Amino acid sequence: MGYDFHLILRTLAVPPAPLLLLLGLGLALLAVRRRRPGVWAIVLAAVPLLALAMPVVAGWLASGLIAHVPLARPLAPDRCQAIVVPGGGLAIAAPEWGGDTVSGSTLARLRYAIALARESGLPIALSGGSPVPSTISEAEAMRRVAEDEFAQPIAWVEDRSRNTWENAERTYALLAPEGIRRVCLVTHADHMARAEHAFIRAGFAVVPAPIGLPAAAAPRVLDYIPTGSGLGASERAMQEWLGRAWYWIRDQLAPANDTAAPATDGGSQRT
Repeated sequence: MGYDFHLILRTLAVPPAPLLLLLGLGLALLAVRRRRPGVWAIVLAAVPLLALAMPVVAGWLASGLIAHVPLARPLAPDRCQAIVVPGGGLAIAAPEWGGDTVSGSTLARLRYAIALARESGLPIALSGGSPVPSTISEAEAMRRVAEDEFAQPIAWVEDRSRNTWENAERTYALLAPEGIRRVCLVTHADHMARAEHAFIRAGFAVVPAPIGLPAAAAPRVLDYIPTGSGLGASERAMQEWLGRAWYWIRDQLAPANDTAAPATDGGSQRT
């Protein structure tokens, strides 16, 4: 229940939820004949909603999150000791699969990790518990897809973590006793900086392997038209910004352990 409450608070803290609540307040004020404050509330809610629904705004919000370039391929086996994949969500009760399975985001990460493993021969570690009520953990769902559909063996499964910070801590507890401290980390480009930070704080040296990097292209006319997908992309970007703010607060409250590995492998580039 505690973690569910955390998810509710996080959802309410990031648009569109607060803007929709403000819009509802404006309509309620109009209904009780408080015209001026009602109109102001509606305007203050509607204008940001329309802006956030524009794909060009969503792209701008996401661009500030991306600080990495693509991993140099093929991945040399001496560059790291293992490939780590944090989960990116589940598809709950998917009718076509007869139950819970990996989400599209998780499948994209897993597919890239398998490609890296096949060209390097490195083992794969999967990390992810059940952050929402489900019959299977993210890590176990990934393992089944990897082994049953891609015929790719999985070396380690960490299935209790509920967020990125726990992905890092619990994966380190699993791999460090086997002498594995340098990992190739596979996650989405807009999530990579926060994930890399968490894994370094846990004690790893990290080789970033981001996916979902945006293509360089000039905005189109359609990118200025509000869409539902644009609003969803803006929400995801702001969730990530909120996560970064929380990590910054954690850093101020809990200074880094002197034993944590401070290095990456040159995969970062500010843009």
